[in-house]
Amino acid sequence: MSHTIKSGDFGIQAKVNSTIIALKPFTENKGINLSCNFKNDIKDLIIVNSFKYRQY
Repeated sequence: MSHTIKSGDFGIQAKVNSTIIALKPFTENKGINLSCNFKNDIKDLIIVNSFKYRQY
């Protein structure tokens, strides 16, 4: 999966890619399609990421 960030910030791009890889196992279990959820809105990823950290 490739996710393009309009700002062109490669640091954010790398974080998005690594976070999606990290989230993939548990989201697949819940039937969530990450490419569909995150391809348009980086804010959704930040919300999911914050929720993920709260679970631990």
